[in-house]
Amino acid sequence: TLNSIGSLHAHSGDYGRAIRFFKRSISNSEKYGNTEGIVRSFLHLGWAWFALGERKQVENLSRQILILTQEFELPEHQAEGHRLQGNLALLRGDWKSADRELKKSFDLAQKQGLDRVVAASLFDRAQLSTEREAFEESLKFVSRGLLTAESMQAVPLIVRGLLVKGAISRQRNDDGQKKALEYY
Repeated sequence: TLNSIGSLHAHSGDYGRAIRFFKRSISNSEKYGNTEGIVRSFLHLGWAWFALGERKQVENLSRQILILTQEFELPEHQAEGHRLQGNLALLRGDWKSADRELKKSFDLAQKQGLDRVVAASLFDRAQLSTEREAFEESLKFVSRGLLTAESMQAVPLIVRGLLVKGAISRQRNDDGQKKALEYY
């Protein structure tokens, strides 16, 4: 599908090309009246714009995603919409909103058995806790996320979890950054 091709480009860092594929997917979904396809493409597009730092675009899209998921009863995408909003709030430094949105994402994903979103939300919550310097809480979140990712054998999520865990270790330990640099 166009979203799959776009995701491949996004993972390789070619966000411009990825965005073109996501937009084509949106157009096709609109043409055929496929609201779920629109929402799915909006999510892909939102994460691509997030990676590019296009906050305003992400804000507008995440609002549209949540409106559509509620209006057309698409709960399987609602958790990811809240996750996108939570990450945007984290980027802005609005920890209260980030916490609220990431918790909603986690709760919805867990209720629906969406393990990939559960793991990703736990890693996001670990990052938020790290920003707050609540390192023990952060380690609990990342450990739970890693267990979930490992149970699915989701290598990209496992890698992300290990990267988050490494960042926590470096930040909680005064010498952590020096030690990390020694290994490079």
